[in-house]
Amino acid sequence: MSSFPAFNHYALTVSNLERSIEWYERLFESPPVAVIDEDNFRAAIWFEPMLAIHANQHQLEGDVFDEFRIGLDHVAFGCASREEPESWPGARLDALGIEHGEILDRSYGAGLAFRDPDNARPRGGNHHSSQHKGDSAQARTSSTNQHSHLQGPFITP
Repeated sequence: MSSFPAFNHYALTVSNLERSIEWYERLFESPPVAVIDEDNFRAAIWFEPMLAIHANQHQLEGDVFDEFRIGLDHVAFGCASREEPESWPGARLDALGIEHGEILDRSYGAGLAFRDPDNARPRGGNHHSSQHKGDSAQARTSSTNQHSHLQGPFITP
């Protein structure tokens, strides 16, 4: 067993902090525990789940998240059973107006896919869209559509 410390939190950079706070509040059914203003960024922080969203003072104009760039692929939330993600599409995501794919079963669990307002993928477990080939927008679109396009917070242990 590794003695390396566990992750403390995840922080996502967003283009519009207020819009993203509203979206994540609806998803988590709770407001952030804090919204902070620092010299070069503003952030909102939740403890359940442990997540922060940041709007940096200097941003690339018109930039959106793309998991095919080097860096973050997705954020995964866990579920206690296979039945838990089955209740989310109608009861949670549809009610919030959040587009989502179908539940995908993989050898390591099940995942339900969706995206946040900046196109980032809060999602469940280790389901990977790793079959992307090439660098064109068409290849990216067909690859992500093949994997329900939207990634979400559901995976069985």
